[in-house]
Amino acid sequence: MKTYWNYRLINDSEGKNTESYFLGRTFWWLKKNAPNVKILISYSDPMVGHRGGIYQATNWWYQGANIKKIKSYFHTVFGEELHPRTCVAKYGTTNDDALLAIDPNYTKLLMPKKHRYLYVLNKEDRDMFMNNLKHPLLSYPKDNNSTTW
Repeated sequence: MKTYWNYRLINDSEGKNTESYFLGRTFWWLKKNAPNVKILISYSDPMVGHRGGIYQATNWWYQGANIKKIKSYFHTVFGEELHPRTCVAKYGTTNDDALLAIDPNYTKLLMPKKHRYLYVLNKEDRDMFMNNLKHPLLSYPKDNNSTTW
């Protein structure tokens, strides 16, 4: 297996354009090595203070935070706040009654919906994708209150 660059987290002290530089290199690599990939989907998480600033700066399309109609919850079992997948892995369920039987102090907290962004890799494909979107494009959120909790 060939390694093209080493994966590492980008530290905030590395400069304003570091993330957009790496995104640009990723787009270039995908166009060259994965021509079947036409569009990218990414999410930013308002629970950790993200609204997608790097996606906005690199001109991704924004589709909002209310795309999925399904509500998801964090589950607090024995004082530990768990993502639904972690809760299933640890306790086999996210069912309220079952978790109350495990921990009488069980609670749940509504998870905020993530901001969804799209990026079309090739200009030639943009009109086709634009005309076939299931969800409309929206203005970029400017603060973390732009989502439904």
